[in-house]
Amino acid sequence: GSCFDGSRESFQEQVDRLLEQLQKNNAHLAVGAVWSEEGSTRIKELARQAENEMYHNKQQYYLSRQQPQNAPCPGPGCARTKQPDRDPETPFQAFIHNNYYDAEAFFQSVAIPEAPYYLYFGDLQNNLYYISDNMRDDFGFPSNVVYDLIEKWGAMIGDPQDRILYQQDLRQMLEHKKDIHSLRYRVTDRRGYSVWVHCRGIIRWSEDRTTPLFFSGCVSRLESNFAMDATTGFLRERAALNELVTLSARNSPALVISFGLNHFTYINESKGRTEGDRILRDIANTLEEELGTMFTFYRLDGIRFMAISRRTNGWDPGEAVAGIRRIINLVYSRERITAKRTASFGVQSFPQGGRLPQEILENAITLINVAKLNLDLEYSEFSSDLIARQRERSNMALVLSESVEKGCEGFRVVVQPIVSRDSGEIIGGETLLRWRYMDQDVSPAVFIPLLEETQMIKVVGKWGFEQAVRICSRVIPCQPDFLLSFNVSYLQVLDDTFLPFMQQTLKESGLPGRHLMLELTETHFDEMPKRLHEFVNQCHEMGIKFALDDFGNGFSSLQMLFKYPVNVIKLDRTLMNQITHSPENLDFIMSIVYACHRSGKRVCVEGVETEDELAAVRQTDCDMIQGFYFYRPIEAGEFYRCIGADRPV
Repeated sequence: GSCFDGSRESFQEQVDRLLEQLQKNNAHLAVGAVWSEEGSTRIKELARQAENEMYHNKQQYYLSRQQPQNAPCPGPGCARTKQPDRDPETPFQAFIHNNYYDAEAFFQSVAIPEAPYYLYFGDLQNNLYYISDNMRDDFGFPSNVVYDLIEKWGAMIGDPQDRILYQQDLRQMLEHKKDIHSLRYRVTDRRGYSVWVHCRGIIRWSEDRTTPLFFSGCVSRLESNFAMDATTGFLRERAALNELVTLSARNSPALVISFGLNHFTYINESKGRTEGDRILRDIANTLEEELGTMFTFYRLDGIRFMAISRRTNGWDPGEAVAGIRRIINLVYSRERITAKRTASFGVQSFPQGGRLPQEILENAITLINVAKLNLDLEYSEFSSDLIARQRERSNMALVLSESVEKGCEGFRVVVQPIVSRDSGEIIGGETLLRWRYMDQDVSPAVFIPLLEETQMIKVVGKWGFEQAVRICSRVIPCQPDFLLSFNVSYLQVLDDTFLPFMQQTLKESGLPGRHLMLELTETHFDEMPKRLHEFVNQCHEMGIKFALDDFGNGFSSLQMLFKYPVNVIKLDRTLMNQITHSPENLDFIMSIVYACHRSGKRVCVEGVETEDELAAVRQTDCDMIQGFYFYRPIEAGEFYRCIGADRPV
């Protein structure tokens, strides 16, 4: 750009001369010129006006090149106007060819100003687009004809993550010759407001699919009808209900997949909510990018989601679940988050899962909860009996909450003795939590996950520690070397109040910490290494030992034996089946025991139930044995009698 020192007439004469010279030389150069005699006019404002004039000039140039379909081909650039051959002719094409059709009137009729969407279409070879009036007005475009719309629109995407996703999607469309564009992101309108939109578009390619020719689509303002989740960009529960209402009204079949991310409470507490939101956004973006054309994703509540697909014929639910799970696994792995199951899935087919939208939604959440309790299932599938059983579990959760609120009423602690490998005499024990519901003991595999899901494990865990201290204090006078272990949830490790509580409890009881040992499975070790080290070290300062529980259950690796300050390794029962049927497996277990001993760690073998298993275990040179062959978990009173501590306290 430059300024001219002279009269308006001479200025215009020079501009005209420049345009004439460009035309003679067939040069494709756009020119924008503006004149002002007001000395107060700022140079930036003049530059803006000149730029608008330049774009107008460029638009006129491209519009002048537009030719009727029956006009001779203008030359090598003819590919831009050539339409892909379509045989047979579509009904739409047949109607246009055989009837009067006014394209502008049609476009204006669907692009009404008050519509919560905007329309666009454009020539990709000329990079020239036409947009609807409301898009022009709401986003401050100077004209309906916009040069380089994709770049200008991208500049209006304020969030860096959204902009990267936008650029990646467009790049992949061109690289992979895709026909469909579908993406949700935030864009800033002319008033400076950031709004969620869903941009959909279709690309037409040349006959040999080497050249993109035409791009058209619609940009929907999502907040007009639905709440949008700010973290994931997914539609919220309200939109899911609306979609289910539509399906119900049309009696349209649909596949409904619900899923919940596992261990996300831990992720938020250990990594922080900012990192947790980033991981959620990464999962959501990847799901939308890879599966957005097949599913509409919704965020329900917390870390539970729903995916609805209308492709039901030939759609394998297992295949659909596997596709979503693969993406979640990929993100968890990239973030070094270890989990046996990264997500729990439920599947129901509409309308078999119920005709009322709220019923479908409630069943979706129920199916997730069922899957969380059965980690070996790929997904839980809708059935009336399953829903009824899960509702009973929900009732159980309410009673469980009442029990905790009443000072852990209904809970008790039992002890499973641990014996010496050589003598079979009791040298220690493990405290195990029990809870009664409707006059029956509930399996810990049922109520412990409920306690963890609701965070009540923090309260019950403290109560359980108090019981362990009380039991151990009663046994020590009879057996001074006795060692009692207690289980700790990873949520307790993350609880800032748990360590001070342990210290105060030991101080009040007078029990030396060396008689206690905490047990923790290694499922979450690599996700919280620093926190775990700090927790174990502070336990060691109190004299409390640390046992790695369930070693060999599928999560284990030998590096865990040396990576953390472990005192005792507890080999899981799953190893029993291996060492009793194969000499090679027995040799392998013996090598693990040897490695533990070399590093100063003691070994306890769990799950010994038969004479053959006992004989095999004794060959491993382990230190301790725990299993039904010797003792089942027994009530505290019976345990006292076993070791002669049944005197009055």
